[in-house]
Amino acid sequence: MKVIEINICPDLSTGMLMRDIANQLNKNGDMCITASAPKYRDKRDCEYTIGTMFERHAHIVLGQIVGSEASFSRLATLKLLRYIKQFEPDIIHLHNIHQYYLNYNMLMHYLRTYKGKIVWTFHDCWPFTGVCHHYTEEKCDKWQKKCYDCPYIKKKKWKPIVDLSTKQFCTKKNATKQINELYIVTPSEWLADEVKKSFLKNRPVTVISNGIDTDIFCYRGSSLKEKYGIYEKKVVLGVASHWTENKGLDDFELLSELLGDNYQIVLIGVDADKRTNNKILYIPRTANKEELAQWYSSADVYCNLSTEETFGLVVAEAMACGTPVVVYDSTALPELVRGTNSYICKPHDLTDVVQKIGLICTNGKDIYSKMCREKVIRSYCNKDTAEKYINFYRSILESKND
Repeated sequence: MKVIEINICPDLSTGMLMRDIANQLNKNGDMCITASAPKYRDKRDCEYTIGTMFERHAHIVLGQIVGSEASFSRLATLKLLRYIKQFEPDIIHLHNIHQYYLNYNMLMHYLRTYKGKIVWTFHDCWPFTGVCHHYTEEKCDKWQKKCYDCPYIKKKKWKPIVDLSTKQFCTKKNATKQINELYIVTPSEWLADEVKKSFLKNRPVTVISNGIDTDIFCYRGSSLKEKYGIYEKKVVLGVASHWTENKGLDDFELLSELLGDNYQIVLIGVDADKRTNNKILYIPRTANKEELAQWYSSADVYCNLSTEETFGLVVAEAMACGTPVVVYDSTALPELVRGTNSYICKPHDLTDVVQKIGLICTNGKDIYSKMCREKVIRSYCNKDTAEKYINFYRSILESKND
């Protein structure tokens, strides 16, 4: 079996999934090539680089001006398609194909005539909306019929010269309609249900949860609380690779005013210009998974105050380290904590969040740890996730002989 996977980068959660699948396929004796954007060309995890840094920068600038993430990089896309033809894969697996490094129309045009199978993992909602990656916070459901007058565009700091939401919605709808062998995968039941409300509702959708390395993300003793002088406090932890409003940064700042002096909020990954609250301990973004596991293990409570998640990998990482979590009852997050004794709160109800944090700290995290860890091992182990994808590949390849 020959597979090519296409994704914006080999890092972060979507990239780790891509690499896990590729590593397992190659270990099994199959062949898998991963293709990513040029920013990551020095990474050994990526075999094929799509375009150059100049092309990508040009795409970013032009894309932000016109308000389209995937309308340029024609030469880079042409070269990628030539590479795919030479490689002759049985399966093309798409991950995130937006974010300024591919030409969507060129890729979709090629996929219409491609003779193999196409697997597309939706890591956000972009594949079936006009412009946005998420819409929950905006309470927008226009995408269910046709996007127009996009509220996501109105909120952007750098607004494009024109609202292309209707045009891009129609482009995506028409392009995917003409691809026969398209199999959609989502990491959560929530996102699968959203797909079934979209113009892709007649397409088969399979749910395969994302996975984490449970050998790395497990309880680890550390002296982090002593290092930062917070050993006498209850640590409330939050982690994100990119902190935005919908990730809950504003709510954490409000939460810091509501919690008593015996609590310490620690946020990992907040950019320097957003570190404005002296009651919060900000830790720089880290690629060191062992260090991250130490922070999860040191925390008394992990809080995810995001309102827009298609999975929520950091929640699974925290639970794997035995740390109880508090999440909002929004999008895919409740799925992760069901079957554990962690807590789900109404979005932005910080009074309830404070109450649940206090309950966990009063009870002690030990009574929560075992159930949290067991849920992750049972449902979100990366080795199992990779195998599920490979079994899925084999099943759809066998279907052509039916």
